[in-house]
Amino acid sequence: MDKAELAAGNLLAGDGHGSLPRKVLGYLALALLAGLSIFAGVQAQALPALYAGLLAVAVLFWLGYSLLAGFNFRAGYLWVVLFLVKPLPLTFYPLLLTLILYLIISYSYREGQLKLVLPYPFALSMLLASGLQGLARARDFEMATLVFCSTIMVPLITMSYFANSRIEKRDYLLWLKAVVALGALLGLIGMIMGILNPGKRLGSLWVTAMTINGFYTIAFFFGIGLALEAKEQLHKLYWALASLFIFLGMMYTYTRVALVAVIIGGGIIMWRVKRLRLAGLVMLAFIPLVIPSSMLARIQMGLALDESLFIRFLAWYYAIRQIIRYPLFGMGIYVWKDWYANVVPMRFLYAEHPHNLYLKVLVELGIFGFIPYFWIIGSILRRFYLSCVKGKPGNLDFMVLLSLLMILLSCMTDVFVQVYSVSMVFWFSLGFMWWRGKMKGENEGI
Repeated sequence: MDKAELAAGNLLAGDGHGSLPRKVLGYLALALLAGLSIFAGVQAQALPALYAGLLAVAVLFWLGYSLLAGFNFRAGYLWVVLFLVKPLPLTFYPLLLTLILYLIISYSYREGQLKLVLPYPFALSMLLASGLQGLARARDFEMATLVFCSTIMVPLITMSYFANSRIEKRDYLLWLKAVVALGALLGLIGMIMGILNPGKRLGSLWVTAMTINGFYTIAFFFGIGLALEAKEQLHKLYWALASLFIFLGMMYTYTRVALVAVIIGGGIIMWRVKRLRLAGLVMLAFIPLVIPSSMLARIQMGLALDESLFIRFLAWYYAIRQIIRYPLFGMGIYVWKDWYANVVPMRFLYAEHPHNLYLKVLVELGIFGFIPYFWIIGSILRRFYLSCVKGKPGNLDFMVLLSLLMILLSCMTDVFVQVYSVSMVFWFSLGFMWWRGKMKGENEGI
């Protein structure tokens, strides 16, 4: 087993006094494994046989890789990629516990003084405190726990995972390639499902069409970056086709905000990469030819009178009212769902959440949750831009930055980043950007 090494900078380290005995940590790791087994066994009882079989295959594949290659950083993000094939709460919670288990193992195998490294210690501690108080006031504890884990625990665990791991340069590229390859596969499946089921909004293997578009948005720009940076023509063609499949999968879910993100992002790409301007204009001109008729109907409805737009405007209005009423700590996690049902003027105007990530975080956690959450995101993006994008040759890092900016733009009308499935790929990508920023933006080839 590889011994974990520290990734230094902006970190909170222990003072090295009074470390825990290794046996205690070993027992803790065994107890965590036992808990994972019991939890998975109980939850699997309620799964259809097909889902249970797919989950078993994924777990066996991950365990086999871990036994052969060692329980290391790469095994951890391989498990994240497998999770993204079919995201379910059943696999989400064990995934988080597995990353915690890795931290325990890396802590117990560290030479000399035992230190657990934590990036952004004050911001993450403040975020955790605001999340706990929001969870304490929840009414639907099961759903609130899921939101708490995706909003609070994913950033905390992911950033700790990256800070306490040995990361190699190729891990960054492998992560991007894995996300794009999976996105292309899901896009192809989604396109076939859309053709066979015209008029239905099917999100490929994912539960909802809206949520998978958050993943598609990230994967699409990753794929464009890989295609631009590839040195061999065959590799360029491969990543270009993968991006096309992702784009078509996105179109067959006919989510308008995804189309807006692609158009805006495409315009930014053409502005930066001059050789793509003509090709980009041609592709934008042909977009109407590949948009399914169901999506064209939704676009036409949006240009005229769209009920969903009015629902969002009304939700934003009530969200702002609640923010003014509870500015510091919010109204609690997932409390909106029941509260809004009692105040919305008419039932058909009901919205399960405010349809805006920024308003939703403010409504649930208040200023004390909003500031640390978005300060961490903004800090990582800014550092990545200054270290890896500004004044640097190559376009891969630029596309990675653009992908996360576009998903944040999409969150003006949705909450992709706070959904547990998209939250994992978003924060793992941020983790790699944090690491790249610390490595001073070395540019690698494909």
